Amino acid sequence: MRIGGANPASGPSEQKAADLFTSEQKPTIVVLSEHAHAGPAAAKGAEVPDAIHLFASELEPTLPEAPAVPPPVAPRFSWRNVALALLALIVLAQAGFMTFWLMSARAAPVPQTGSVVVTSAPVASPVLIDGIPRGVTPFTVSLPPGAHRIDVGDGAQMRTQTVTVTAGGDASLHVELPPSSAPGAVAMPAGTGGLEITTDPAGARVAIDGAPRGVSPITATNLKPGPHTITVSGPGEPVNRTVTVTAGATASIVISMSNPGAFASGWLAISSGVPLQITEGGTLLGSTETPRILVPAGSHNLELTNAALGYRVSRTVRVTPGQTASIALQTPQGTLHINALPWAEVWIDGQRAGETPIGNLSLPIGTHELLFRHPEFNELKRTVTVGADKPTRVGVDLRK
Repeated sequence: MRIGGANPASGPSEQKAADLFTSEQKPTIVVLSEHAHAGPAAAKGAEVPDAIHLFASELEPTLPEAPAVPPPVAPRFSWRNVALALLALIVLAQAGFMTFWLMSARAAPVPQTGSVVVTSAPVASPVLIDGIPRGVTPFTVSLPPGAHRIDVGDGAQMRTQTVTVTAGGDASLHVELPPSSAPGAVAMPAGTGGLEITTDPAGARVAIDGAPRGVSPITATNLKPGPHTITVSGPGEPVNRTVTVTAGATASIVISMSNPGAFASGWLAISSGVPLQITEGGTLLGSTETPRILVPAGSHNLELTNAALGYRVSRTVRVTPGQTASIALQTPQGTLHINALPWAEVWIDGQRAGETPIGNLSLPIGTHELLFRHPEFNELKRTVTVGADKPTRVGVDLRK
């Protein structure tokens, strides 16, 4: 028997059997729809392809819609944005400049030395600083802060001074030496005067009243009292100055060749019963223990102080070129109170002051020696310093 097609030779019974077999091999399609409950009558007219399409559409998954993406917008040009960018650049530049300026200011070097000017009469005297030879007067040197010993001259005529140097400060020291301490010095005849001439820089040709005298620094002697014309010549124009000479004294003059219009210096001499520091505008010039100090010519406002004694005084002085301006200070008075047990006679600086108790005794400021005496006890000595700012009190017990 053939399967898969009709055999014309077969009878009706065989054809029916073949159709039955073929129908049994076809898949059964079940149509599910919302009309399935209506029964055969409702589904009778439904076509199979439409049912299959409906079934497939219900089985497709529902995908979420993609969000809409707006189209790109081209950037717009704005002057406001440009101005803000420029302002930000300016702020950054200013911040960098301020940082650089602050760092530069912090890095500025702080002076670590002070300057000392050493002069002498006569000039060209040897100078030793802390025991080391450094040159001859006039002499300028930079030294570290602190106390320094300065020796001027040589042999028995050497003079020693201690100068305290401050960082960034200027100090000066002048020493009067006997004529024999300077090589070649000549004593002045009676009725004549001398003249010390120094130039900055040294080495200028010097003439006095038109007569050549040599190369600076020089000391001229045997000059008649009165005014004399000094001419110094260097690489530039000659500089003329007039200095008055007095009998029995040596005048001094310093002439700056770099600035001929600025006359150099004169001398300042201050006498005081107690040592005083001399300052001007916060700069230490020297002390009253130095006989003379070289200062620029002109007016000077000076502060004279002794911190230990609580004493301070101001003076204004005008220094004449080549001359010495002198100031004499009267020592102020302080107050002293003295007592002793059981009692005592008191001598002050060798003078009897009375018996204790002694109150409100007026004495010059400074150091004084006290001697206490009692008939039944030993003598007792005391050294006391009387200040200007407050009373000083001294009490002793002779029984101990």
